[in-house]
Amino acid sequence: NVDKHGDAIPFKMKYAQLRVYAAYLKHPRLIILKSRQQGISTFWLLCFFDDAIFNDNYNIGLMAQGADEAQTLLERVKFSWDHLDPEVKSFLGIANDKDNAKAFSFTNGSTIFIRTSFRSATLQRLHISELGKIANKNPDKAKETNTGTLQTLGRTAGLAIESTAEGDNMFKSKWDI
Repeated sequence: NVDKHGDAIPFKMKYAQLRVYAAYLKHPRLIILKSRQQGISTFWLLCFFDDAIFNDNYNIGLMAQGADEAQTLLERVKFSWDHLDPEVKSFLGIANDKDNAKAFSFTNGSTIFIRTSFRSATLQRLHISELGKIANKNPDKAKETNTGTLQTLGRTAGLAIESTAEGDNMFKSKWDI
């Protein structure tokens, strides 16, 4: 984790993150109306990163409102890997075996990757950041997310859809349900 001063710091849950985690323990699929700077995206990245290194053959998808933002999410995962204690990596018997602009994978078969649609994938975890912005900027992409990407998840797969409020759109409709 990196603080506002650019210093690498250990992750310590904030109150908002703890509330989200408590809800996730009750149900694996959440829609989160978030405020800025509460660390909600950071929480999901670390939670799903843990799932990737502790479980074999997990496919974890990351989406954001644009390719640059999704790339930033993946870079934050890579930062977590780079700063993970080597003794933990050794204990788990895991190494990184693929590292490119769209995917980061491990020798246990788990992969964390970014796409604009996951229609053709099978995912065990999915994090969608800023669905409200996606819905406002590109309603067709939001529709594809609903009809394609969300269908790639099994019944018990983890899903985190989070966004700041962005008006009356698909995110708001999902939140209102």
